Amino acid sequence: MPPDAADTDDDKAKPRIAFYTNAGGIDETRGWLRDPVNRGLRQVQLAQLGVPPERREPLLQGVGIEPVSLLTRDPKTGELHEAKKKDEIQEFVAPFGLVMLLTMIVMVGAAPMLSAVTEDKNQRIFEMLLGLATPTELMASRVLAALGRSLTSSVFYIAGAVFVLQGMSMLGVVPFGLLPWFFVYLIAHVTMLCTFAAALGAACSSPQEAQNLAVVLVAPIMIPFFLLMPVMQSPNGTLATVMSLIPPFTPPMMLLRQALPAGVNAPAPGQSLSDMLIAGELEAIYSPPRPQAYHPERGAIVRLFPDFRKIEQEYFRKTGAFPPQHLIVVRREVWEANRWIARSLTDAFIAANDCFSAAQTGFPYATPWLEAELEDTAAVMGDDFHPYGLERNRDQIEMFAAEAFRLGLTRRQVTPEEYFADYLQAG
Repeated sequence: MPPDAADTDDDKAKPRIAFYTNAGGIDETRGWLRDPVNRGLRQVQLAQLGVPPERREPLLQGVGIEPVSLLTRDPKTGELHEAKKKDEIQEFVAPFGLVMLLTMIVMVGAAPMLSAVTEDKNQRIFEMLLGLATPTELMASRVLAALGRSLTSSVFYIAGAVFVLQGMSMLGVVPFGLLPWFFVYLIAHVTMLCTFAAALGAACSSPQEAQNLAVVLVAPIMIPFFLLMPVMQSPNGTLATVMSLIPPFTPPMMLLRQALPAGVNAPAPGQSLSDMLIAGELEAIYSPPRPQAYHPERGAIVRLFPDFRKIEQEYFRKTGAFPPQHLIVVRREVWEANRWIARSLTDAFIAANDCFSAAQTGFPYATPWLEAELEDTAAVMGDDFHPYGLERNRDQIEMFAAEAFRLGLTRRQVTPEEYFADYLQAG
């Protein structure tokens, strides 16, 4: 470990700790050491920064992140329903299990078709049957037989899985809504690949040629299986979309994508949220600055709540809160050298805001109706409707802390005095 491993200088490149080992292959020791070594270094760094020992451990405690679903809206009442805790195992097992079962059944049903057609052709069985049926009918009968075997085996597999999961009290894992689509994709996949196998078998003159072409038949079955993880990570991404448009890959890809939640996708490079909204790719956007395409009368984008002023006024009357929007921050070394600067900066911004508010009231030059707008706002929110400073925002900070605790972001409700302890200590 280098002597400057615990150096807190931001301008220097972070040193690396040498880990000497003669282990071969994959050695997990380095991973085991990473957390305790870095935790010890952080303890030393906090001590160098003057943090008391009793405050170091809480600072080093991590915060757990619990995956929850998105909020849902009742289509009839419009009421929002709270997000539910997500079962990550269930969300992985259901799509993975369905695609695995589809791949296995298709492999067993379609792969033998190539060699079977080639053998029948070499044994001149088809020549005897051509007097009773056309070549198309003979190939179709083989495809239908393979399809029947696949459907029968899939019914037994699914029924057995449901029976076992019911005995384990895990019946909720079964995506019953996807089972009809599973059979639709199974029929399409088996029919497509068996037809392809029959055509390849008819073109082969010996079993050796059929064996050489087997990889061509197996590739459409195995390639989607190898792409499960990237598609599960981004079910609506470019790779998943392109693969879904290639016919041999369409059934497993679409089954996997339908088994996954829609998720949230970032816009394509160069495409704005407004472009996606106008194109119908999004239903709504939340944008603090007004989108360029917005216009109250002629724009392609409109407000979700046209009478937003009335809704916000009712919120203020109910809660008394106008949420603060900005914080003033200073570098710690500047504050430690000049403890008075925090209070002085706050007082300066408060004075500037008071001057601006007085100027607005005395010189309503922004719009012809600014004076009336200020009067209406003051009637609802009071004269100091944009308060600066800790005390005048105490209620809003306490609401913020209570909501953070309710959502599990903090282990207890933090008080405003704790949030701004350094500021208050400065006097």
